[in-house]
Amino acid sequence: MFLRLFFFWGVLGESAAVLQRSRLSNEIVPVSAQQASTYSDYEVPYGAMNALDMNVNSYAYLKTTGPYWWKATLGQVYRVYQVIDIWNSNSHPEHHRSWTCSEDGCVCEVHACKLLTATVSIEGATADLQLPESGCKNGNTVKIDSTFHFYLYEIAVTKKPESDCTTIAESWDKVVTVPVLPVPHGTALTLSCLEGYTNLKESEDTATCLYGQVVPTEGLPNCRLMRERVSDEITPASAEKSATFNDDAANHGAELAIDMDLGTAYIADLGPDTHLPWLKLSLVKLHCVESVIIYDSLGDPLITWTCSEDDCDICTDTQSHCNSYSLTVSTEGAAHYHVFYI
Repeated sequence: MFLRLFFFWGVLGESAAVLQRSRLSNEIVPVSAQQASTYSDYEVPYGAMNALDMNVNSYAYLKTTGPYWWKATLGQVYRVYQVIDIWNSNSHPEHHRSWTCSEDGCVCEVHACKLLTATVSIEGATADLQLPESGCKNGNTVKIDSTFHFYLYEIAVTKKPESDCTTIAESWDKVVTVPVLPVPHGTALTLSCLEGYTNLKESEDTATCLYGQVVPTEGLPNCRLMRERVSDEITPASAEKSATFNDDAANHGAELAIDMDLGTAYIADLGPDTHLPWLKLSLVKLHCVESVIIYDSLGDPLITWTCSEDDCDICTDTQSHCNSYSLTVSTEGAAHYHVFYI
């Protein structure tokens, strides 16, 4: 019975009239198809492209000897949502089986899928943006494999709807887009920093609205809240410390106390032999130091020492910090460098 049915379908594929199906919503139009082999080497009645010709009275049909696979090339990377096998049932196209795709792969729940698997993958070099994968699978090829020979009337591949971008990620709290959201799918965007923040990157950052998500081309702006220099401010040449918290100089080092970035901070640890921690700033040459100010993370003065010829003994603060810190201004070394000890 099995062989007789396949023989009947083979004759039908050569002579039956065209029965055109309609395209599905969000259907992708593949650019080409291949298969491991073609039944009887008859390309016209059984070739791979028959599964893409919109005619449910024609089909792709493999030889009875393996391997057994059929593959469609999509032409670019898409967010593939479903792979649908459409077949001819009493001269009416019906969905015989379908695979729903996610980041983990494509799954078919019906029994008719038992001997077939559908795989979406990216093949070859591609310059496409990396698309967000939420609820789908990125790929430019769709491949159907089996351990037995098979035939396919029509394969339809659908993509995620091209929805608008209405918001950006919560972690991008300092980033703004131009044009402002919402924008439609495919819109090119420029990324910049919120007013008051400075982008420390030299190059301009761009992005594209893809399937409801703003996808950066390369990266995000490095938006930092920078302190403004005060009048006659001296720029220290270097900073030293007693010890750095967790020995993590990159995140807590002394240089962070003079980098103008309010989002970074020097965090001290106890000095050698558990001595009290200290921070020292070198000024390169002699200066007449009038005041020394420590700022909080919002750029407001936290502690201010006012200096005279005798000492920097006038301390004002907002939260009683003067009791916890002391300041010394001195001259060190043969070059008579001015040095702060905090």
